[in-house]
Amino acid sequence: MDLSTKLAGITLRNPTMNASGVLIIFPPMMKAFEDHGIGAVVGKSVTKEPREGNNGPTVIQRSEDVCMNRMGLPNPGVEEYIEEIKKYEFNIPVIISVAGFSLEEYVSNAIKGVEVGKIIEVNLSCPNVEGGTICFAIDQTYKICREIVDNVDVPVFSKLSPYTNLLGLNKTIDAVYKSGVDGITLTNTAPSLSIISLDIAVNERRNNNLFKGGLSSKALFPISLRNVYEASKYIEKEGLELDLIGVGGIETHEEMISYILCGAKATQFGSAAALHFNENYKEIPRSLCNGLEDFMRDNNYKSLEDFRGEVYR
Repeated sequence: MDLSTKLAGITLRNPTMNASGVLIIFPPMMKAFEDHGIGAVVGKSVTKEPREGNNGPTVIQRSEDVCMNRMGLPNPGVEEYIEEIKKYEFNIPVIISVAGFSLEEYVSNAIKGVEVGKIIEVNLSCPNVEGGTICFAIDQTYKICREIVDNVDVPVFSKLSPYTNLLGLNKTIDAVYKSGVDGITLTNTAPSLSIISLDIAVNERRNNNLFKGGLSSKALFPISLRNVYEASKYIEKEGLELDLIGVGGIETHEEMISYILCGAKATQFGSAAALHFNENYKEIPRSLCNGLEDFMRDNNYKSLEDFRGEVYR
């Protein structure tokens, strides 16, 4: 059976990728993922200047299914990061995630990213920095994506936040499609809030007792899956040429297959690797693919296209 898939014409040996986000991934980890069967590797979102990220705790796990993070885009800066990746030889597609705090920064980071990246993923949806969820400003989203598309010669994917408003999702899809991007990654984490300690008196209102970050892990899965489902239906209905990457809450092959059934061509996992970092996180791609193979064998599927998008057709 054939587990391969294509994103904007670029072949992946299987639909597994790591997500750019809570896992601070550096080139040695990217290479380790490749050696353990991943379909493509995604770099940490890079900015022009180095960033240490947010202070204090950056990841909390409220329950088995509820994880939050507030990384704050830690990275060594685009120049250093790309030069480090160049030291390794990859035989699978490398995807470079770019962030920025201005149109010019987004574009310059993307241009640098093309030196190693087969695909540029534009992070328009980070809830952990001020102004990070720019995807909700449709005009700005269009301008950023358009300028990047006009200045790079590789496929471009826009990474968006979760939408609870279907009209807002459809309008954003229209905007990024008109900008010329090749696909969409759905979804980034959802803005969320937790009180770290209830023992602190309510009337003290200490801001450092609040954890404002992005909801990830299995709690995010049904939200992200709904976004992929609705986006895929809309893309097909309107006849748009956009590929979808599903991300959010993937821990087993069942979640990955659900995204494919809802129309995704590939998937990304994040918290599953971060939360089990010391428990053979590198084995996640192989485990996902083994489960996918069993599912396809049990249902007599020869390729992913045999069942992709099946739930809404």
